[in-house]
Parts: sequence; structure tokens; C-alpha cells
Amino acid sequence: MKNWIWPVTPENWPTVKEKKVWAVNTKGKGERVVKGDHIIFYVNKSRYFQGIFEVTSDWHPPTIEWPDQNRPADSVSEIDLKQIQLGYASLRKLIDKLEFIESKKNIGLYIRGTPHGPANFAKPISEHDYQVLLEELKQVQEKPYEDKSQNAIDIEEFIPVYSWNFIKERIHELPPPNLKSIDYIINDIKNGKYAIPIFQREYTWKRKQIEELWESIFQGFFVGSILTWNSDEPFATIPVHGAPELNNASDIVLDGQQRITSLFYAVTAPNVPLPDNRSMRFFVDLKALLDPNASSSDIVFSERTDRAERWGYLDKEKQFAKKIFPITEFNNRNYTLWINEFKNYLKEVEDFDDEESENYYRQILSILDHVWFQYKIPVVQLPKTLSLDSVAEVFEKINSKGTRLGVFDLLNARFNKYDVNLRILWDRAKSDYDNIEKMYNVIEDAEKYILQGMGLFKKGYTRRKELLSLDSAYTELKQFQKDEFLKDWLKICEYTSKAISRLESQRESGFGAVKFSIIPYTIIIPILSALMYKIEKRDDRPKCMNKIQNWYWSAVTSDSYSGSTDSKIEKDYREILQWFHDDNDIPEIVLEQRQKFDSLNFDSTRPNDSVYRTIMCLISKSGASDFVTDEPPEYSTLDDHHIFPKSKEKDYHSETSIHSILNRTLLSSDTNRNYIRDKKPMKYLQDIIDGQSIDESVLRRRLKTHLISDIAFDCLLRDDFDGFIQARKETIRETLRKLIMPIESTTENVIENLLHKKESHRLEYKSSMRWDIKQNQQNSALEEVIAKEICCFMNSGGGDLLIGVDDDGNPIGLENDYSTFRDKSSDGFAQHITNLINKYLDRNANAYVELNFIPINNSEVCHCKIKSAPRPIYLSKNNEKLFFIRANNTCQPLNMEEAHNYISEHWSR
Repeated sequence: MKNWIWPVTPENWPTVKEKKVWAVNTKGKGERVVKGDHIIFYVNKSRYFQGIFEVTSDWHPPTIEWPDQNRPADSVSEIDLKQIQLGYASLRKLIDKLEFIESKKNIGLYIRGTPHGPANFAKPISEHDYQVLLEELKQVQEKPYEDKSQNAIDIEEFIPVYSWNFIKERIHELPPPNLKSIDYIINDIKNGKYAIPIFQREYTWKRKQIEELWESIFQGFFVGSILTWNSDEPFATIPVHGAPELNNASDIVLDGQQRITSLFYAVTAPNVPLPDNRSMRFFVDLKALLDPNASSSDIVFSERTDRAERWGYLDKEKQFAKKIFPITEFNNRNYTLWINEFKNYLKEVEDFDDEESENYYRQILSILDHVWFQYKIPVVQLPKTLSLDSVAEVFEKINSKGTRLGVFDLLNARFNKYDVNLRILWDRAKSDYDNIEKMYNVIEDAEKYILQGMGLFKKGYTRRKELLSLDSAYTELKQFQKDEFLKDWLKICEYTSKAISRLESQRESGFGAVKFSIIPYTIIIPILSALMYKIEKRDDRPKCMNKIQNWYWSAVTSDSYSGSTDSKIEKDYREILQWFHDDNDIPEIVLEQRQKFDSLNFDSTRPNDSVYRTIMCLISKSGASDFVTDEPPEYSTLDDHHIFPKSKEKDYHSETSIHSILNRTLLSSDTNRNYIRDKKPMKYLQDIIDGQSIDESVLRRRLKTHLISDIAFDCLLRDDFDGFIQARKETIRETLRKLIMPIESTTENVIENLLHKKESHRLEYKSSMRWDIKQNQQNSALEEVIAKEICCFMNSGGGDLLIGVDDDGNPIGLENDYSTFRDKSSDGFAQHITNLINKYLDRNANAYVELNFIPINNSEVCHCKIKSAPRPIYLSKNNEKLFFIRANNTCQPLNMEEAHNYISEHWSR
């Protein structure tokens, strides 16, 4: 019996644990491992050995398909396993105890796979090392959080190499350039040999640039090379500007489009205009061509076609007299006839003798022959084996503007072959979804977010290389599944819009980013859209959404997404999916943020910092009402302002910057300009109290919506900057703790408790929002009832409204209501409640309602947690304002006098 170390990818490790099987993809690769041996699996990138298994079978044909896409589906051999011990044995911790690691400088060499399968140079480890690992696995059953100190050894790992011919696959030997004459190139264009990919910028050269190109050629100067790619890629292409249709064996022009098009245009004079909308003809001034003292810029000139016709420049006799050679005479090699006729003209019309006319004839013919046949342009053809991603890199490096060629443009060219125009689909998405249009106006390359969402959903990847082969994920038996692709495209667009709504929402389940500028990481949008699409039809969708929320707040308070993000997004996506299936399999980033929560730094001063933006989102999510108007602010004109004015910084002598996020909040410009200005808090707060004749408690309540506690408020009144900063930090920390740390009393528990109570002054049950159960059909009149109940609670100190519950407190679900919306889910339901409040109450009243959807007995119940409004709320009906309150467990209207008395008692200014 031998003990082997064997690396496993994070993607394949769950399969090893669940299926108790391991596989190799090269015949004989695992032959050193036999029945009865032990395998200690090291999970790549985790820094942990995570399990020991006993081999219980001989190698046999494959039985399963592995998740890791780097591993061929038809793996050559598998072996069956029996679990001995799972756990977490840290390589970093055990580095000095393990005998098989002989050099700390090359640790990665001991834990990577080999051509013979196992790690450690395909050698077994000692019984001592086996026992060290076994005991550690037994003792450590939960993955610990490890801080990377300066003294810690940073272990670099090799990636698994499944093909040892990868050098040949990666390094392509370029063929020598093929030197082609202009005659040859023009004929190739006529025959449809050169294709322009639609991701290339359009032909842009103007007459002057074309003239300069031909002048260089007539002087024998180098004009650059042409780079092509002969590929079987299903790529959308167009012909050279003005050229005939392409053939089936066209070469894609990656570099040189402007030059070959200019050559072709001048020679063939196609009936199409140049980019400046003018059709041009190009001529050689023979006098300047033969005069060694003439300027090179005088050799070639051009005229608009209409003027050339009017001035007779298209007539041979006029050309001979003006001593101008039309470059169109190169076409079909007609120039030799033109030169011969020109020689005769010199003798017959201008009385040149035979010797002199022959001399001009030979000199001009010699130059034109050299230009047409002997001047050579290097044409380099990239090999077919070069990947699309590699070709894109080549294109970008030779692009004079240095513009990165976007994935979207490349795929648009590729998908055109499948009769799928991504550009049209993208324009339609912007038209259909205001959120996507908004994202497009703010985020550069926003189209890529849709592709990344699809890449995650379909393949689990967002990186460029994988996205460029997205069509392969929709290809079966070499047939592209267009309908399936379009279905996923539409769904990801839908869920991208929903993800943005979730980011902007101030509801309990929202993320509070009321302005795009305060979203901590917009790159999170694709992962949110893919996850929301993934759980679309799951029975435990609300529970999954809670996990997504927990992950989100963990991610935005870390710096995980501040650098290169593709690998991080892919890792988090896989771990969240696994978390959906197993409550105990918590993503690493969530565990890390929980373990180091108390050490998180909330003292950011940079508006672009993720923590700064996260706190701004928390403030808006807390329902920040204006210091003065007590109304939810208009977020389109909102900005963050200092609470202690920056002009007084020197007065406070504090180590904390006056620009700290802890000293900033969301306020309207009017409040900042008219009340705060450069006043100290103790002054402007008193001005607000005196000016509005309100009690101090009213202002305290307003500031609490900005995460300013009573302790922090007291510090404001004392003008105690450091005390305020510390108190507000604690409030923000505790607010975030509830979002990141697990809470014992779950929302489900709260609802269960409410269902065991009777309807009261603070509690109301409603079976539906718009579905009439008795009539078994939609009844819009019920919507007014819901709006009226919400109005009552707002005017009566707040309360809980449960929708989807019958009069006896039995949950019956919201499926009938869902069926009446276009978005047949809780999102559609929530949006409709928002619209009801806008219609019957007012837009600002939405700030006093928090919605949560809870799974109870395989059904969903909507919990409307309604806050007490800081002002009277009226219900609008038939152009009439009505006032309602909650009396015992019923909703009661008040007449004008009753309403006046009630308002006087409950809202004092």
C-alpha cells in the first residue's frame, strides 16, 4: 500500500467527494496507483489538502462527465474510491512537518501533477507524512481564515497540464511573408480573395492619403505589409470597399485594409464614393514624375469625378496634352496601350522626333512596369491554428490607435454567420429595458456585461478567451442552436435589468445604490444576472436570494473586485451555486468577511473606493430623509456632503480626515447651501429646530435615517468631531454586521411568529393583491384595498401587512397574483406594489415600506413592513384626497374634522 498526493481542480473536487471516483485522461497515466493505495487530494488554489481516499477498484472505462472543461469528457480511465477522511490540512501550516517537501523555494513542484499522474514527481509520500496529514484533517473540519502576513510563504502553484504538447499549441511559427505585386493584389481583390471582418473600422482614407500612398509607391518607398488570416472561423465579413462579392476561400485582412482599398479604388474607380461622399479619379503628373527636381507631392493628384469629366481629364487626347496618366489605365493592364498611343501623340501632334518620343516612351513604361509588376508588398498570412483570442491580440497590437478589440465586436462578427446580429439584439435590449439603456450611458463596453452573464450561466466563465467561444456552448452535433441562444440572451437581458433594479432598490432586499455612481463594483452586475436566472424556477428561490444578498455585502466590503476580476467572479459564482445546494458550503469570501469583520476599516476618504460607496448605499437603503424637508430626496440631483463642514477642519485637531465617509451623507444641494454651508453642526441643527418650530426629537429621528444615532447626535450638538466619528462608525458597523453576519432570528422565524397571532392594530392578513379567490379571476378593485391598508398603517404608527395569507393566518401563496404580471415572480409583485403606492399615495411614501418574500410551506408570502410616516399620508381617489387610520384591526376613514384633529395630535411642527 502506497500513499500518493494528487492535485485536483476546485471544479472537480465536489465530484470526487460526491461520486467517490477519480479519473485520468491519458492511457497509463495513473498506472502507478493501484487498488488498496491511498490518495491525498490537494485542491489547487486553496492551499489545503482536503481529503484522503482509498482506491477500491482497478482502472476502468469512464462513467461520468467531469465539470472541469479542461478535462476531456472521454477520460481514458477511472478508479473507484472510499472516503477515509475529509477536512482542511493547511499546506502553509504543515510546511515544516512534511518530509516530502525538501525545498521551500520550489514548493509548487511537489504538489503539481506529472505525466505519470500523482504529484511529488510521481513518488509516494512516507507513512510519517500520511499520518501528519490524516491527523490534521481529523482536527480541522472547517476551513479557517488565514491572514497573509509578511512572513508567510506565498506558494506558487503550477496549473494542471493535460497535454504536454502545449508548447506547439501555444507558439505558432509564422510563415515568411509572400511578396506580392500590385497587379497580383488587385486581381486578388477582384476575385474576392480579401475579406474585411466587420469588427474592422470602416474605410476612412481621404483623397490626400490615397495620393500619398501612390506617391510613395512611385518612389519605391516601403508602404508597410498586409496581414491576413486564412481561417475556418464562422466569421462575418464584407468585401473591400467597392469590390465584388467574396468567394468561399477569402483571407481575412487584419492589417492593411486602408492601403489595399486605396490601391483598388485608384485603379478600378468603383462607382462608390470615398468616406467624404465624393467620387474621385487619380492621376500621375508625368512632368513631375520625370523631373528629378520636382517635389514628390506633385507626382500624384486627384479630382472629383464630375470635375474630371467636365474638364476632359477622362479623355485620352486631353490626358496626352496635359501630360497626365490616369491610374485607372493600370486596370486590366491597359497602360501599355495608353503609353504606346501617347508616344504616337508626341510624334504626330507635338512633332517629337522618333528618338525623343521613344525615349519618353521607354522611361515612362519602365516606371509603370516597375510600379505594377516589380514593386512588391509583403503579405503575411497567420496560420489557421491561431485562436480567435490570439488573432484579436495581434490585431490590437498592430492597430495604430491601440484600441482594444472588444469581445462584443468579435462575437458580433462571428455570430453573423449564424444569422444572429448581436448589435441589433443589443439595440433592442436598450430599447426594451430602461436600466440597460442607463447602464449603456454610464459604463463603457456595457454590452460585454450581457455576454459575461451568458458566459457564467452557460459555461461558468467570464474571461475573454471563453467568451470568444461562446457559440460552442450552443452547438450540438455541429449545429448552432439559435433558438436556445436567443432564449438565454433575452433572459440575461431581463435579469440584467432586474439586477440593476435590485442594486438601486432601497427595500430590505435591495442594495441601496440609488445612483449608478455609488454602485461599489458594477462588474458584479453579470454575476447577479446569471445567478438570478439560475434560480428562476427553484422552489427555494427566496432563500437563494438571501444567500446572494449575504455574498454581495461580503464582496463589496472586500477589495476582491478592485483588480483583475474574471477569475474571482468565476470562483464566487461556482461557490454560490454550491451554497444553493448545501447550506454548510459557504463561499470563501463570505467566511473571510465574517471572520475579519471587526477589523474592517470604514474610514475611507475616496469616493471611488468600494467601502466609501458601500456606506453611501447603506445610508440610502436606511431611507435617508432630508435634514430640513424630512422628505426622501430626489436622488438624481443628490450628492454626498460634509456633516462637519470642511472649512472647519483645523478647529477639530483630529487624526480622522474631514473628508472621511463617516463625516459625509446624502443631502440635497439646497439643504447644504441654505442651511449647512460652513456652519458647525451645533449651529445649523439649532437653526433647523428654531426655523421649523420642531422638537429636537423630530430632528433626531430624521438623522437616524442617515445612520446617525442618538449618541452621534449628542456629539453634533457638542460639536465633538471625534466622538461623532466613533459613534457613527459603530452604527455603520452594526448595520453591516446584520447583512454580513448570520442572524439567529431569521425572517422566516419572524413570519412564523406573526402567523400565530391574530389580526390587530399592528397586523393585517390579505389573501392576495389583485386575484379574486371567490371569482377565480383578476380583480383590480382589490389593489385599492391594499393601498388603503398601507395608508392606514403609515398614519397609525406602522405595522405588518402579510399578503398571501387567509383570514385565519394560513399561508396560501402568491402564485395567482404572480400569474397576472409580465414578470411572474416576486420582482414583478414588488414592482406593482411600488406602482400602487405611486398611484394611490405618493412616490415618497415608498420610503416607508419594506418588502420581503418568505417561503412558507412551498409557497411565498409577501411581508410588507410598514413604517410610521413622519407626515400625514392621503389616498387619492377620483381627484379626491381621503384620510384613513387603523382602528383595532380595521381600516377606518376620517372626515375632514376628524382628520384635522387626528393630524394635530399626531404630527406637530
